[in-house]
Amino acid sequence: MSISRFLATQLGKPSGIFGRLVMLPALNRHNLPVNALALMQLHLGSTDRVLEVGFGGGALLCQVVASAHQGHVAGVDYSIDAVEHCRRKLSRHVSSGLLELHCADVCQLPFSSGTFSRVCSVNTVYFWPDPHAAFGEIHRVLQKDGLFVLCFSPRKEMQSRQFTLHGFRLYEQQELIELLISAGFRDVSAESTSHKSDHWVALMASKA
Repeated sequence: MSISRFLATQLGKPSGIFGRLVMLPALNRHNLPVNALALMQLHLGSTDRVLEVGFGGGALLCQVVASAHQGHVAGVDYSIDAVEHCRRKLSRHVSSGLLELHCADVCQLPFSSGTFSRVCSVNTVYFWPDPHAAFGEIHRVLQKDGLFVLCFSPRKEMQSRQFTLHGFRLYEQQELIELLISAGFRDVSAESTSHKSDHWVALMASKA
């Protein structure tokens, strides 16, 4: 397996010793600016019920737990290694019942309809095999007037990177806006941030 294919596989689903010891910490470091953007756009209150889809190394999840400390926080990730890592890292919050973590697919979220006031996902949409179904599931688990924040790097920022040739589905902003609207979201807006050579967009959408 080529290095670029191996990196793409680990970015999509961190696993094994490399995933736990190298990829998850690297994701936490790299995502600092975009996590800050996501947290700002979530406008969390202490009693919010929040879901993060694809929490990886758990850096944003830690900040969400601190902000919604009187509510409830849940996370789903496709990588069992990421789930086990964050269960250990955030064991105090898991034990208290504030936080629940699941190994699950975004297209089959293990929650009842209307469970969350906020849902967020950072740098994961590239790996969703069926984005329309995924957005439909996120729409389902949101409460009425709930907020979804989706952060990503646009196609023009990503396509020059060799690893994105392997299993990545890249998007421009308008493509994702149209998918969100077709899934039932409304009032879609955008903000962005940059750091060094990286550029990210946050899309905010409400459930009608």
